[in-house]
Amino acid sequence: MAIYNLKKRLLVFDSGREAKITGLCIGVTPDLQLGEIYSPNIIDYSENGASKKDEDKIVNPLRLSYEELDELIDLQIRLCLDAKKKLKSFFKAEGAGRNEKRPQISQP
Repeated sequence: MAIYNLKKRLLVFDSGREAKITGLCIGVTPDLQLGEIYSPNIIDYSENGASKKDEDKIVNPLRLSYEELDELIDLQIRLCLDAKKKLKSFFKAEGAGRNEKRPQISQP
């Protein structure tokens, strides 16, 4: 499983390969677009911890309720599972098994 090092903004894969990420996190869309996300414009959590009077805070500009945020997280999980399924289908269609050489995916 890939690991994301937030401080270095670095993805580290099981293969040892590393990829530098410039965004804050990675998002997925229903049509298998994976990308870096630059703006925490739905909800943002920041830990202050500089002093006891500084409190951790959540910025919620859309004023979403706990239930709505929970639904949004469930949606993101479902999108990730759907993307994984589509990716698996793509590799099956290309004839590569789990331990075989993978087909090349075009680079931008």
